[in-house]
Amino acid sequence: MKRLEKPFQIDIRQVGLDFETHISQAQNDRLIFSGGFGTGKTYFLNDFFNANEEYEAIHLYPVNYSVASNEDIFELIKYDIIIELFIKGVDIKKIDFNKFLTAQFFVQNKLYDIVSLLLEGAFKIKKSLFPLGEVILELKKKAETLKNEYDVYHKGVQIDDRKYLEKYLNDFESQKGNIYEDDSITALIRELITQIKLDRKKQVVLVIDDLDRIDPEHIFRLLNVFSAHFEHNNTSNKFAFDKVIFVCDIENIRNIFHAKYGSSVDFSGYIDKFYSKEIFNFDNSIEVAKRITNIFSTIEVDEKYKGTFDLRDLNKRITNEIGYIIQGMIKVNALNLRSLIKLRNNLYIIRFYEIKIQGRIKQNWNFNIILIFNFLRFVFGNDSGLANALKRCAQFNPTDIYDRFDNDNTDKLGNLIPILDPSFFIERMDGASSKYYDPTCDINISFKVETFGTMRDGIWGSVSHVDFPERIRYFVLLEKTYQEALKAGLLK
Repeated sequence: MKRLEKPFQIDIRQVGLDFETHISQAQNDRLIFSGGFGTGKTYFLNDFFNANEEYEAIHLYPVNYSVASNEDIFELIKYDIIIELFIKGVDIKKIDFNKFLTAQFFVQNKLYDIVSLLLEGAFKIKKSLFPLGEVILELKKKAETLKNEYDVYHKGVQIDDRKYLEKYLNDFESQKGNIYEDDSITALIRELITQIKLDRKKQVVLVIDDLDRIDPEHIFRLLNVFSAHFEHNNTSNKFAFDKVIFVCDIENIRNIFHAKYGSSVDFSGYIDKFYSKEIFNFDNSIEVAKRITNIFSTIEVDEKYKGTFDLRDLNKRITNEIGYIIQGMIKVNALNLRSLIKLRNNLYIIRFYEIKIQGRIKQNWNFNIILIFNFLRFVFGNDSGLANALKRCAQFNPTDIYDRFDNDNTDKLGNLIPILDPSFFIERMDGASSKYYDPTCDINISFKVETFGTMRDGIWGSVSHVDFPERIRYFVLLEKTYQEALKAGLLK
């Protein structure tokens, strides 16, 4: 019988404690939750709020809306909030619509309007209203009852008063799109949220996810409506939510802002009003890096190649180096959790082929770094993705491995030398010591050409000494090696 595999999970306890401290600060009612794409932000927030009885979270994903560039995304946000509230079990029978009617001039057909708008909005936010059938029927029944009561009452209203109310409603409805809007849909949302607070004794939180993945016009429309409400009513959030959380990569928002308004416009002065304390930077890279070996253990490799390339053998030099590179990519958001999870239970087909390097015919499996680059191409799916990741690592240099000069570090450096040093094979296969000077890091590397492996068919530069090892930037040299390998046609 095949053993059932446990679901892949990342330990989020520590970042959960950090976020608990952040969100529970007094007067922290507007938050920006920032993290790279695919790093597990949505998974974390869902897990956090599902496990926390203090909050009721309304989680929206406007990136899924079918909204044209000239439509008002805020209207769809409102419909989505109502549907989510109903799904969460808010009791429509408890809403005091008579009070609601008086407070908002919610006359005649306004409840009919809400029903029709919900139906219309459901198609655009790509959500089914099937589970809300009872709610819609209850709204319709309430509308009919109130309309009848209103008609009886209104028989005694003077013509001038009727005209005044009609003019007010017409003017009010024409304000759709105004950042200070406060129409009947908004009023209904406030009523529903207030009901949850009273019934469940919880703080109600609005989470707007993937903010940086929607059209720029829609991004700033959403931000500006919430900001305008707070500036106008500086004691509460829009719709009476206790907290509003915008989920994004703040660097993406910064880039979009400057692309729209110009690089000279102050982004910090604009974005500051959308969070109360400080931006929460979601970083679970350490825990993700710890699970790399778990992911490696599920990747299948043909049995006949496992003597050369076996990701399950953590003692192999090549496995160690791949793990180190991927950890570095995770730390600088060049590789995300979503991409890593896709590797699980995949089959990696290794290609062994002949190469010509510095005028000599060799096999690609003679050089660990070529096998490593080909595997990383499998991880990213293409050369451009890998090239961008290596470039980002070279730019930010996530880890300086040469703060200690040990065998693991010299092995990593030694694997690069056959590609970096254009004279690597010239009269050097006799074990004589040689030097390679790298102008990028301004270092001299002393090494010997050696073979390794059971069959002694692996070739590398065994490093014995580096002048000024503190100058070494491994990922800078790694990116340079990759570009040289591409140029020489060594990768397939």
